[in-house]
This record gives sequence, C-alpha cells and structure tokens, in this order.
Amino acid sequence: MGGTFLLALLSGWLASEPLVLEIEQAVEMALGKNTAVVMARQAIDEAESARKQARAGFGPRLQFQMRAMKFNEPPGLAAGGMDTTGMVDQLRQVDELARAQGSVVDQALSGALLGFGQSLAGLSDMFAANDYDVTVTVTAAQPLSQLWAVYQAYRLSELELDIRRLALEKARSELAFQVRQACLQLLSARAVQEALAGAVDTVRAHVQRAQHFVEVGLIGKNDLLQAEARLAELEGNLSAARHGAQLAEARLVMLLELPYGTAIDVKEPAMEEAAALSYQDLLARAFSARPELREIELRIEQAERGEKAAWQGFIPGLTLIGQYQHNEGSLMLPPAWTVGVMVDFTFWEWGASYYQLEQARSRVRRARLALEQLRRGVELEVQAAWLKLSQAREQMRVAGSALESAREQLRLERERYEVQQSTTTEVLDAQSRLTQATLQLKNAGYEELIARAALKRAAGEI
Repeated sequence: MGGTFLLALLSGWLASEPLVLEIEQAVEMALGKNTAVVMARQAIDEAESARKQARAGFGPRLQFQMRAMKFNEPPGLAAGGMDTTGMVDQLRQVDELARAQGSVVDQALSGALLGFGQSLAGLSDMFAANDYDVTVTVTAAQPLSQLWAVYQAYRLSELELDIRRLALEKARSELAFQVRQACLQLLSARAVQEALAGAVDTVRAHVQRAQHFVEVGLIGKNDLLQAEARLAELEGNLSAARHGAQLAEARLVMLLELPYGTAIDVKEPAMEEAAALSYQDLLARAFSARPELREIELRIEQAERGEKAAWQGFIPGLTLIGQYQHNEGSLMLPPAWTVGVMVDFTFWEWGASYYQLEQARSRVRRARLALEQLRRGVELEVQAAWLKLSQAREQMRVAGSALESAREQLRLERERYEVQQSTTTEVLDAQSRLTQATLQLKNAGYEELIARAALKRAAGEI
C-alpha cells in the first residue's frame, strides 16, 4: 500500500518535470513518430506491392477449370433413342425367314445384317458409361506482343515507387524544418517574456522610488501616475508574451505528438559559424537536391513511359496458348494436349488508340512545363531565404549597437533622476528603448537561426 502511494507520488513528480530537449533531439523524435512520415512510409509499401503486381505480368497465366455433371441414367447409344436390342431381334427374324426360303442371296444378306446388328450391340456396350461426367482443363497463356506494354507498366510502377520515396524525403525535410522553427520560436517567445519580465521589475522599482519622492515632495503626483501607467502597459505586454510562449510550446508539443499539456524546455543552440557558400552554389545544390524537382523529373519520365505504352493500341495481340484436358465418366475420352497461337487485333475503333497517344503526349508536355515553373519557384525560394538571412544578420548588428546605446542612456537618465535633473517620463522612455533594443537583439538572433534553417531547406538539405 505504501509502496504504491510512493510510486504514484514519484510518477506525479516525474510527470510535472519538463521534457528537456536539444533542437536536433526534438527533430529526431518527430521524425520517428510523426503521422505524416509514417503515412509516407506506408505509401512506399503500397507502391512496392504495386511494383510486384506489375512484374507478375511478364509470366504466363495459368488457369485451372473443372466441370462435374451427374446424369439420371448412364448415357450410351440407346440413351439417344436408338434401341439396339430391338434392332438385333428384328435382324434375327429376317435371317430365319431367309433361311426358310432357301435363297442364297437372301441368306447372305440376312447374315450380313445380323452381323451388323450384333456389332452395333457390341458398340453400344463399348460406349456405355457411368452416370457422371468429369472434365479437367489446364490452360497456360503467355502474351508475346503485349510484353511491350507490360514492360512499360512495370517501369511506371518502379518510377512510382521512387516518387513515393521522394515524398517521404520531402515530408521528413518539411517536418524537420517545422520542428526547428517551432523550437526557435519557443526560445524566442520565452526570451521576450524574460526581457519583459525584467522590464516590469525595473519599472516597478522605479514606481516605488517615485512613490517615495512624492511622499517627500520631490516630484509631483503626475510623474507617479505616468510611471504607474507605463508599468500597467508593460504588465499587459508581459501577459501577451506569456500567452505567446504557451502557444509556441503547444505547437511544438503537437509537432512532436506528445500528450496535451506536456511541458518542454528547449536548450539554447550553439551559435555556429555558417558555411561560406555563395548564392550560386546554394542554387545549384537546390536544383540537384530538392525532392520536389526530382519528383517532377520522375513524373516526366512516367509520362514518357505512358506515351510509349500507348503505342500498344497499334500492335496486334499475339498470345501463345497451351492446354491440357482430361475427361472421364460418360465419354471416356483420352487426355488431350493442345498448343496454339491466338492473334487479336482491333483494326478499327474510330481513332481511340490515336487519341490515347495524343493524350499521353500532352501529359509529357504539361509535365515539362511544370518542371520549368517549379525551377523558377525554387530559385525564388532560395533567393528569399538568402535575403532573409542577410537581413537577420544586419538586424543583429544594428540591434547590438542600439542595445549598448540604450543601456548607457538609461544609466545616465537614472543618475540625473536621482539628483532631480530628469523626469520620470525621460527615465521611462529610456527604459522602453532598452527593452525594445533587448527584444530586437534576441529576436534578430533567433530569426537568423530560423533563416539558416529555411535556407538549408530551400537548398534541399534535411
């Protein structure tokens, strides 16, 4: 009982502890369990099954057929309406009549007829069968001229498998960027919250000092009211920043597919120097590595394969057929082998095959135009990411200089305020400039990291 209670307390304490992750650890966690990535992997399995199914078209088709029938009586010659027993009796009477008349010719004729009747009766006995009929047929059909279309269909399935793999790579790349961006946005939101919290503490201390100055009569009530209004404004901004940080954390929890309400702490990333790559190098890398471009290139190849497969409508169908048949029961036929060739050609269909070929050619042209359009889009995306990174670096430089100036100005205004040479408004304005410069510097740092991640994604890096 006590052990269970302690275990429950320990579980609750562990559940209340935030999950501490580095950015790349968060990326790996998301890639391992994200639903979109799992679905992309399942799509690869589906395409693999379709490829194996298309490969089965190269071999012959084997078909087994069995027919079993039951009759009300054993079929024979008599069953068709021929009474062989009565016919033999009549021929026997003719023979006896011919012998009684003594004609040599009539006796010879009656003997021949009697022999035929006896042979017929023996033939009926020979073909007498059971009251059932069982026929077993095995057929093998190997397409010959159709193998061209089968090969094109198989290549199409292979290309579709490659496209599904690229879709997985694209999903992983997009998810990795979204997780990195969410981690950096969470760090940025918490940095804003921390900076505003520091500003609130500073202004609150200034309000307390102003209250003291009012009490001793050094400043007027108006200065105190201005300080209190500025404090209320900062507290409102702090509340908004707190909610923004909570929203950023919730987005990261969603991307990682963790339980709702999970607390996460992201470690500050190390500021590594970015590789010195020119814009042209990044653009060339994007053209060769972007999965979207490789996917549409495969789509073009698929369309070309479809155009080649459309020529099958102009080729006669040639199929090699082999058949084995076994029958027993009523007919007692011996097993039979059959080998042959079947030719099938639709020589008039109102131009359906021609228009199918034209449709395939249109798909090829449309896919090539889509490739050119996508290349322009990728070039624009790389350029935008490159400019965004340059802008973030420039903002960091400017924000750094502004922060040093704001700190010095606030120090001077506080010293002047202590000796009654500055007003509350001037001190608060200096404090606002310091807070703004601090936020700008922090935001510029995280924006640079986000811009780096965006540039890597634009260049085709996961």
